[in-house]
Amino acid sequence: MSFFVTFESKQEAFKGLLQTHFNRPLRLRGEWEVGIAMLYMPLTASPIWAFSNIVEFTYVNEVPMQLLGVLDSNDHKIKKPLYFKVCKKTISNINMDFKQDPKSDNFTLETPIVCILHFRKA
Repeated sequence: MSFFVTFESKQEAFKGLLQTHFNRPLRLRGEWEVGIAMLYMPLTASPIWAFSNIVEFTYVNEVPMQLLGVLDSNDHKIKKPLYFKVCKKTISNINMDFKQDPKSDNFTLETPIVCILHFRKA
């Protein structure tokens, strides 16, 4: 059992944060994992760090963060996504935060973006 959630932002609106709010919360029974199945963003020289409020914390340089992946913008379709454990059983909103550096709070590229998350049973 699996499903997808798609995020999209226009060029003027994207500053590194994508959000979605569900009218009816998603209720996940059992253990679930999520990974980034596809990311479309114009080419950047540096990797893109993706964080989300729905995954468990992992350590990045000895700092706990809710990391969802480190992505190469040259590869739009992720050939083998990394999956992370979903830490919530009821999801009413998903926040995705994209950074050019894990320690930075700003995203300097103003670019359109499409991101597809794949949820699957663990």
